[in-house]
Amino acid sequence: MSISRFYAPEVFAVGSSVKLDTEQSRHALKSRRLKAGDVVELLNGEGQVALAKLIDKSSRSAAIFEVNEARTDIRPENDLTIAAAVPKGDRQKVMVDMLAQLGVARVVPLNCEYSSTRANSKLVEKWRRLVIESCKQSGRTWFQETGDSMEVLAYAKQVHEQGLQLILADHQGEAWQEVSEYDESQRIVCLVGPEGGFSESEIEILLALGARSVAVAPNILRIETAAVAIATAILTRLIKLV
Repeated sequence: MSISRFYAPEVFAVGSSVKLDTEQSRHALKSRRLKAGDVVELLNGEGQVALAKLIDKSSRSAAIFEVNEARTDIRPENDLTIAAAVPKGDRQKVMVDMLAQLGVARVVPLNCEYSSTRANSKLVEKWRRLVIESCKQSGRTWFQETGDSMEVLAYAKQVHEQGLQLILADHQGEAWQEVSEYDESQRIVCLVGPEGGFSESEIEILLALGARSVAVAPNILRIETAAVAIATAILTRLIKLV
């Protein structure tokens, strides 16, 4: 049976006590039905992992653990950002979860001309909660970052000004396997549009900002499928460098 994992945003030290927040405590005590002495993994989202046991001081609403062991994992070298339009409904969870499992460094929700679902601060907080649950499940110790919602052109201009490598996911673009001139050591930002696609004016401006249009499939993909497909293609190349 796999060990239970919980999120605690603090620095772990052997012998210290860690009190989970209300949501994590409820999961530990009511869903997982942990008892005093049970050992779990605690993740702080910034590379630290602790083995900790539930102590008697815990109450019905507060799970308190004593740290027995702690380590800090090296931060992954890839710095891939997937900036994507917002899928409808539960497909958001599918996308965020799968990108976190794959090891994407950050995800940014975009608003585009043809977006059917708009990104806002409430949605950003929802995505951050989804990331926590995904990383707990997968054991990822450096959590995927979730950026603030942005208008696509404003975000692309910001990326361009920072000198980052910009990729535009487009089924009419250059086939990914044929892309040769590609700097795998540079920070990469990939834009994924809504299912109606980027508008002609958006594409014109994005290309003028130096975005490289690439395709990972011959067909039109749903937002979450396109995001996961392009992330997988890029990370496959990045992993070869490790």
